[in-house]
Amino acid sequence: MGRYCSIAPEVMIGSNEHPVDWLTSSRVTHVADLHDWARFCAPDRVDEIRSQRVPFKDACKITNIGNDVWIGQGVFIKAGVTIGDGAIVAGRSVVVKDVPAYSIVAGTPATVKRMRFPDATVERLTRLRWWRYSIFDLFGIPFDKIDEALDRIEEKVEAGGLAEYAPERITMDRLREAFQPPIPQGIVQAAE
Repeated sequence: MGRYCSIAPEVMIGSNEHPVDWLTSSRVTHVADLHDWARFCAPDRVDEIRSQRVPFKDACKITNIGNDVWIGQGVFIKAGVTIGDGAIVAGRSVVVKDVPAYSIVAGTPATVKRMRFPDATVERLTRLRWWRYSIFDLFGIPFDKIDEALDRIEEKVEAGGLAEYAPERITMDRLREAFQPPIPQGIVQAAE
């Protein structure tokens, strides 16, 4: 997932795919130790069964979400789909195919309704890749005027006034710590 994405509640990304043109779509044929069923159902043949596993290359496809993507509430995204930079996915859409950069998609299945910007603007956005920079270094730029914003960012980049943003990696432990509610003062005193 890229930077500066907006993900609404109830978005789901599909999990494992199953073979639809095999004798069975069950994962037991390509995940031989699935829930250890072989040991339970055929304890004398565990090694034989595991050795006959047939790989299913599409089982766990990686889903890619670009930078500055907005995904609306309740969207379902099929595993393995790529959502391009700057794309918008309307709420309750079902995304089963790749979404082009800077497109707006909606529906079941999701289809392109329109592009966010004219081709020339999309080319500038793609070339500039503005999300490489800290949003805080871009304040003062008119975000609501796309051409002027791009002009100003391009000027800053050419003048060497913007450094690429390289944040430190944040762990789940640090997030938990940062978002724990503060303990009210009276409780702290009572505990001491």
